Amino acid sequence: MFRLLVALSFLLLPLSASAATLTRTGATDVNVSGTFYNVEFLTGTCAAIFSGCDDASDFGLDATSIFAAVFALETLINNTPDIDADISITGCSETRQRENCQIVNPYAEFTVDGRVKTARIENYIQSEDDSDGSYFSCCVRADTDLSNDLETYARWTLSSENPQPATVVPLPASALLMITAFGGLIGGARLSRQRKNT
Repeated sequence: MFRLLVALSFLLLPLSASAATLTRTGATDVNVSGTFYNVEFLTGTCAAIFSGCDDASDFGLDATSIFAAVFALETLINNTPDIDADISITGCSETRQRENCQIVNPYAEFTVDGRVKTARIENYIQSEDDSDGSYFSCCVRADTDLSNDLETYARWTLSSENPQPATVVPLPASALLMITAFGGLIGGARLSRQRKNT
């Protein structure tokens, strides 16, 4: 019996999430404070990439999650040597020597005049005097087009790695009635047996 309980307890343990991976077109399963995101590096206008770029729901990140998200992506870039060593991710040219690639992360916070606030990650070609980093900058408009050799947008969406809430299926009333009836039959049979034995 003990072995059976131990075996069942292992089945109830949550499955571990897969590690984040980075490619030149984006990243998958980036852990941001326990929530997993996929990231796409995209070029074009903010409006085209972010469903209009004019509402908080257009962005996968908000003012509370942006700090952890940028740190997680920057760490992933720095820990992926073949990508960190150059800047040839989507939207950034690997031929622009001594330049950097800025990964622009718009998030759900707007200025008074309607511009979207951003956090940028700078990824330099590795050399003695260059260093990567991130900073917050203001801002992009809906028509801001990052189709150049030095910038790319990062679009964050929830990953399938996030644990799904358990679905509770309610027991129909007829099942409860049937369970009550069986309980009554079993109880009646026991009572009848006890009376015969006495």
